Amino acid sequence: MTPNRSLKKINVTKTEVTDKVCIEISEYLKQPGLLLHDLNLSRNMIAADGLIALSSALQENTSLISLNLAQNLIREGGVKEFVDALKVNKTLEELCLSLNKINNTGLEAFSGFLKDNSTL
Repeated sequence: MTPNRSLKKINVTKTEVTDKVCIEISEYLKQPGLLLHDLNLSRNMIAADGLIALSSALQENTSLISLNLAQNLIREGGVKEFVDALKVNKTLEELCLSLNKINNTGLEAFSGFLKDNSTL
């Protein structure tokens, strides 16, 4: 089956998205020629494995402008990989991680990265 490349916005807020589903969404994000600009995954159950999968997708995706991961189960797991992906991704302009439990080490990784990032 050919994936739908014409979607511009996906909102799956509060739909119990797990790491497993997030991994599948991440594979979709790797498709060439996507027009998707806005992905809202807030208020779900995404944790380390989902964040790592999104990290891999963000290294390849060139269309996503806004990513909302607020109020998930994100802690320290996967944060390093996510920050590394953000260093490569040049299209993301908006990122929301509010109401997660990212520790000081993770916050330091983000703050160090944001000093040099020109798009976020």
